[in-house]
Amino acid sequence: GSGTRSLAPALARLQENYGVTIAAEGHRSRDGRLLPFRPGVLWLARKARVAIVPIVLHNSREILPRGSLLIRPGTVSITVLSPLDPDTLTLRQLETLFDETLAGEPVVPVRPAASR
Repeated sequence: GSGTRSLAPALARLQENYGVTIAAEGHRSRDGRLLPFRPGVLWLARKARVAIVPIVLHNSREILPRGSLLIRPGTVSITVLSPLDPDTLTLRQLETLFDETLAGEPVVPVRPAASR
């Protein structure tokens, strides 16, 4: 479909051993809440046979609000989680992992990726 066609350049880069960053939600919400994840992130990781390394940005909404071109002063914290095997992961599990991280709860990886 058109969704997978739009991911073709990212797939090509992954197959060339480059890293790719994707916003799993597709875009930012108006109120800062996490939106449902789009299936493309799992499709891409499965197709390229690569692990997903979840990265959570904290406070980015206050620094650069949706629709704004003005970056405000502040601090963005980044949480890098353990690599995950996309073949054993659902979108809901990935969303839950991000929800728990954003809430400051202890994070238990769904299932670490096996070395490839």
